[in-house]
Amino acid sequence: MVNSKCRMGKEAFPAARAALAERGIPLAGCHRLSRPKHMDRVLREALDAGVRRIFIGGGDGTLNAAIKLLLGRDVTLGVLPLGTGNDFARSLGIAPTLEAACDVIAAGYTARVDVGLANGRPFLNAVSLGLASAIARRLTPELKRRAGKLAYPVAAVAEASGSTSPSTCA
Repeated sequence: MVNSKCRMGKEAFPAARAALAERGIPLAGCHRLSRPKHMDRVLREALDAGVRRIFIGGGDGTLNAAIKLLLGRDVTLGVLPLGTGNDFARSLGIAPTLEAACDVIAAGYTARVDVGLANGRPFLNAVSLGLASAIARRLTPELKRRAGKLAYPVAAVAEASGSTSPSTCA
């Protein structure tokens, strides 16, 4: 499944399907989703049907939204880094291209990862407070689409300068 709201999700959906098919990876279902509640429903249905490998295309937010349903289940998560920062994929050594991520999946590479819990919410890679959280709040989908990876320093400058909108710095 691919989050069509993440930075590269809408454009990458057909390419992700094709890249997985080219590598001989069968797909029981393929979903382009734009709302978290739809992702929850599709994940629940897949898990109830006994699916053991789930591929998710999106960024860290998409993966963190999915982990609450996958936690404690005997499933393997395939990561397709289609977001802006892709910190979780990078921490696993997955190159930030769709083709490289599909190569990792096709090779059968797996890694056990720890899942943290903050205020009752599971997270995969990091949790932050203070300035990092303020910067994250400024990272609007529009800013991420327009600035790509530069959205992070743009939001940081906007936060540090006290600007009311990160787009004033772009």
